[in-house]
Amino acid sequence: PKWAWSSEWKEVVAEPKLMQEQDGPSFKRKPTRGLLGSGKSSVSLEEMLPARSSVFVFRVDPLWRMMGIDSDSARASSLTHFRGSVADEAFIQDSMDMERQTCCLQRLVVHPETRLRVLWVLFGSCLLCYDMIALPLQLASIWEAEQSMQVSCLAFWVADVLLSFFTGFYKDGVVVMALGPSARAYMKGWFASDASIVALDIVALSVSSVDDSSQDALAFQMARLIRIMRFLRLMRFRRVVEIATRAFDSVESEAGLLVMRVCGLVTGILVLNHFIACAWYAIGVSGAAGPTWLAERDVSTTAHAYVCSFHWALTQFTPATQNIAPTTLQERLYACFVVLIALVVYSTFLGRMTSAMTQLLNLNTKHYQEEAMVRKFLGANKVSASLAQRVWQVRRQQQRAAALMQRVTMKEISTVFNMPGDLYKMLCHEMYQKSFLTMPLLQSTFLASDILTREFCSALEERTAAPVQELFFEGQVARSAMIFTAGTMKYSSRYNNESIDIRPLTWVSEPVLWGCWQRRGALMSTSITRWLDLEGSTFRSVFGQYADGCERHIMAKYAETFERFVDQAIVLDVYSPEQEEVISQMVERSVGTSARFNGSRRSSH
Repeated sequence: PKWAWSSEWKEVVAEPKLMQEQDGPSFKRKPTRGLLGSGKSSVSLEEMLPARSSVFVFRVDPLWRMMGIDSDSARASSLTHFRGSVADEAFIQDSMDMERQTCCLQRLVVHPETRLRVLWVLFGSCLLCYDMIALPLQLASIWEAEQSMQVSCLAFWVADVLLSFFTGFYKDGVVVMALGPSARAYMKGWFASDASIVALDIVALSVSSVDDSSQDALAFQMARLIRIMRFLRLMRFRRVVEIATRAFDSVESEAGLLVMRVCGLVTGILVLNHFIACAWYAIGVSGAAGPTWLAERDVSTTAHAYVCSFHWALTQFTPATQNIAPTTLQERLYACFVVLIALVVYSTFLGRMTSAMTQLLNLNTKHYQEEAMVRKFLGANKVSASLAQRVWQVRRQQQRAAALMQRVTMKEISTVFNMPGDLYKMLCHEMYQKSFLTMPLLQSTFLASDILTREFCSALEERTAAPVQELFFEGQVARSAMIFTAGTMKYSSRYNNESIDIRPLTWVSEPVLWGCWQRRGALMSTSITRWLDLEGSTFRSVFGQYADGCERHIMAKYAETFERFVDQAIVLDVYSPEQEEVISQMVERSVGTSARFNGSRRSSH
């Protein structure tokens, strides 16, 4: 009963126990009325832990007790487990060594998301954009690329084909880095088209010496045909699409995504007009059927002629004027063909632009309606300008707060599509690892254990609270520990005169991970707050399933010491700086025991 607790606590305050400082790790307790008595005291870890008090009754979960029933037996069992695991690791290592001996090229396989690979793909995309502009110009005899530039591009694409064999790929959200599957996936995918394009580039480069002045008609026709077939290079345009898709996926704002889509549509229209303009210039230069539009315009330079062609192409897609008209039958037929294409493309472009702008307006429809309602209310009631300004300030602050509250959680994302389990755990591990490993024991124990951290992070649940919201109250049975990631909050308890400001990356109610725990105070959010929940039963279940002998030994020692620490000290849901120092010493003791145990394991091995 609470009255019994209060009675016992008053007795402790009335008769404070003064402890002398001894050898070994110690901590200073801050003089706090109603918590530790008056006066400045220092106590060692050995002196603090043996005695037990009935002020707060806390018992660890039976799982931790079972791990620490017989320490010698546990060590022997862990040593046996370690020998078995060492044997397995040795077997795996030998197998990997044999694989390396049989296939030394495995070391050359790179991750598809490494910085070097991303830069390589970006450079290839730039070359593709260059080809998209240069190929029509070369085919229309407007501009000719340098021989060195062509050789450099060819060398890059030959190297790209070779490197594609040594690049990992994604399969069901998991990266496959094995050489054999990576090479087979590329062979079944884009190898045929890439190899064909590279072979065609080699042939085109070898016959580039045959120009329009060649006397051999057959060689001239073959050279022209190969130059036209060089348009097959644009099959590599899929890489630009992949880069654009990644760019779209990285945009977090819906408005920004719509703007990027509009820019993509405009870029597509410009590229299409570039191709049409080059073809229109080529028809004008030929002059096979009489005077062409170029002869009528009396254009002096090639650049001026290309600009006029581009202007003519743009006017076919938009309701604009121009003074260039077809004069020959070929030009007239080509102009009719372009008009038909423009009719379809422009209507599609206009429809998508209208849809994008409508979506952009719909994003803020509710916001505009609410502002119109507030403005109508202020005007109808003739509110003064100063008071109306305050109303608008409060309104905008609430809007910003509501926007921050609209945070999509992992639980909501998992309901949108059927996410594979491994991918879900990888996402949770990347998002929550930094916050989860802030507990001292976890920093020392699980930092090298990716399996445990991944399982624990996938068990975390993200939550959000509005300002001035009570997260829990005193006496409530705790079922989960809390890791605060953002926001501000205050913790108050009747065992502490001053409220405590909770900072981000702080654990609250950590004892629930080790046993049954009741809240020792109340927690109130003072702003928009986010935290991660970790249920104690889930923590113990995951640990019992995935921990090895060494980690079990550390946890058993720590849980035993932690139980004695809670019974001796007045532990609240939030640790004081002095208690954090003691817990750090407890962690060092537990991990130090495991280190000596690991030494015996290594010597036995």
